[in-house]
Amino acid sequence: MQTTCPHIVNRWLSTEKVISWFKIHQPQLLAHIESKQPDSIPPRLWWVALFSMHHFTTRTAVTFCSIQGLTTIVLQQRNALDNFIATFIDDVGVIGPLTVESITNIDPSTHVISGHYAIALSSVQKFLVGLASWVDTLLNEADESDQNAFQHDIALVYVTACD
Repeated sequence: MQTTCPHIVNRWLSTEKVISWFKIHQPQLLAHIESKQPDSIPPRLWWVALFSMHHFTTRTAVTFCSIQGLTTIVLQQRNALDNFIATFIDDVGVIGPLTVESITNIDPSTHVISGHYAIALSSVQKFLVGLASWVDTLLNEADESDQNAFQHDIALVYVTACD
């Protein structure tokens, strides 16, 4: 492929760069996998998770870089973290912060809850389908229990980060 995976020391930046590399080189990687037929091939939903985590790590890397530094004051850090949460509320459909009373009224069979934040599994599906045109096909190919578990795991990442 005439490319190497990037190496960066900062954990969040490194994760974001490696995931970006996988995302950019996906067609070549898939062609390589198909031609070589290695023993271990990532499941097809792994690519959907990768695209979702690209969204997550991109926002995380930007946020954590913005709150570092000797001249950054606590208010700036707080604003950056609030913007981080607002991004997931807008992009993914996370709701919150919620009161204890509001949380008790949320159906845990249709939502994932972490602390004072929740997300509907239907919002996660909408977010995932918006990542790439082929995501809907991969989700529909998975059996319902795998699909539900997968969406639950993605939801848990986002609501836990917000909480």
